[in-house]
Amino acid sequence: MKDVLKYCFRLLSRRDYLTSEIIEKVSKKFSYKDSLAVVDKLNELKYLDDDKVVRNYVSYKLRSGYGRYYISNKLFERGVKNISADFIDTVADEDGIDILDKINSFKLKFIDKNIEDREKLYLRTLNYLKNRGYHISDIVKIVKREDFLK
Repeated sequence: MKDVLKYCFRLLSRRDYLTSEIIEKVSKKFSYKDSLAVVDKLNELKYLDDDKVVRNYVSYKLRSGYGRYYISNKLFERGVKNISADFIDTVADEDGIDILDKINSFKLKFIDKNIEDREKLYLRTLNYLKNRGYHISDIVKIVKREDFLK
């Protein structure tokens, strides 16, 4: 049990993990029963806090320029099933992150490119933002075809 706890502390010293991630990682090296016991101990000592990990992840990804869909999809892959767009918007508001402003900054980055086929550039910009996880209605509010055809 002591070795399992030491291993968990070493993992947590590098970065924050979700409870499910710790269980999965520890179970590969030790028994599943030991991993559950250690996770209970870590929760008791308040070393694991899934809400804090999710909030920090959402904030980091928003600041990095990713949209709601990308963030919720990545969290789903990590085992967080109940993430909502409202929660992501709340985190953005609390941290002073304006999602539409992020879209606008990407638009300006693309408009400045010296490409002759402006229609193609417009479509590439839309695809880029869609692939970053932004909702199409948010993209259309900011990225206008006329801006690219000037």
